[in-house]
Amino acid sequence: MDPSIKTLLVKTAEYVERTQPLLDQRNVERKDFVEKATKAASVLASRGVLGKNAVAGFVDKVAASPATVWDVVEKLATLVGVDTMGEVGREKVASETELQDPFVARYFGTNNSHASGMVD
Repeated sequence: MDPSIKTLLVKTAEYVERTQPLLDQRNVERKDFVEKATKAASVLASRGVLGKNAVAGFVDKVAASPATVWDVVEKLATLVGVDTMGEVGREKVASETELQDPFVARYFGTNNSHASGMVD
């Protein structure tokens, strides 16, 4: 056999030996990504964020370019509103408890008999 062909075959075998585990790992990661993208797309579709007919297209798009997931995250972030702080309370008298808040005790006194929360 020609020595240059033998050298080429050895180098090719070494290259395949180095790269095949990397390719196998990449394929496993891609499979996991597609599975998780499919689950996420199903949740988005069930919540009405993504059309039920658009699930497969979404998965194909993010599988082709995983960085596009961040575009979706950015769009979702714009849809999320601030939690409400509650409603106006109707009760004006603070309830009495045996354990008083340290802040209340310090600034309103510990012998506050009427417990109105108002400064005397």
